Amino acid sequence: MPPMWTKGEMPWVCSLEQAVDLLKVSQIDILRVEEVNGVEIYVIKVVPDLGKLWEIMMTTIIAPGMDLDPVAMGIDLEEMFDKITMKRWVCRDTFLPVKDQSQMTMVLEGMEKEMSTISRFHSFNEPVTIQLPAEAAEVEEMPQW
Repeated sequence: MPPMWTKGEMPWVCSLEQAVDLLKVSQIDILRVEEVNGVEIYVIKVVPDLGKLWEIMMTTIIAPGMDLDPVAMGIDLEEMFDKITMKRWVCRDTFLPVKDQSQMTMVLEGMEKEMSTISRFHSFNEPVTIQLPAEAAEVEEMPQW
């Protein structure tokens, strides 16, 4: 298939505050300290609070603006988030994230979905210029759920 452009708000793209909120209520284990380009980095394992993870996913990615209570929906978060592995690389001096790596298997209504992400962070507070490709200029915005 040829590339297909979509357009919509992505409030989760720059969500450092939510990442910090998740870390505050998660179990954190420092695995090791690495040196990257002369900078010391903590490599940490994160065992997330499933309620906070659900809240972040629902309010920013899946159903922005909707209050979706997992209990009212009959969802057992322990069963839904079957397997989760989260690692974070955090600068030892600034505590800013350098890299995130997450893998999870979600089971919902008999369907299993595996997700794997790697994010790298840099150039904090630097100006950004985004050039929209010409073929994407006429795309209509996706409807909100």
